[in-house]
This record gives sequence, structure tokens and C-alpha cells, in this order.
Amino acid sequence: PWHCPPLYSAPEKQKAMCYKLHGEWFRIREDLERVRALERNVGGSEVGGYVKPKGVHMPEIFRGFCKSGQARGYIPLQ
Repeated sequence: PWHCPPLYSAPEKQKAMCYKLHGEWFRIREDLERVRALERNVGGSEVGGYVKPKGVHMPEIFRGFCKSGQARGYIPLQ
């Protein structure tokens, strides 16, 4: 799930399965990035924390990690 597939023309059953898989992956990824941000800030040596990504492609599924519905729209891990 390391890209942001444009599934507009896929059959409904395939779309539902893909969106469920991607939704779960990006939920886990968001958790990972939140933990990594906390670990970087242990001891207060670094200012900041988790910054929500700004991708606009289907944020209810991709949680801001996709700028567009294609491989180049994927926002890599921080």
C-alpha cells in the first residue's frame, strides 16, 4: 500500500477491499509517525512533534499521506 491508487474505475467490491486495506495501513502509519515524533522529542532536545501531513487525496482513507491518486502522490515516511 505504498502508493495512492486511483480506483475510480475498479469494480465496487475491489474498491471496498482496497480502501479498507489502505485505510488500515495509513492508520497504522499515522500511529507509527506519532510514536516516532514522541521518541524524537524525549528529553526536550528537539522542538516540535507530530505534524499532520497535508495531502488532500481522500483524507478519510489516506489520512493526509497522499497528495493525489497516483504513485507520485504518496508522501513518504518522515
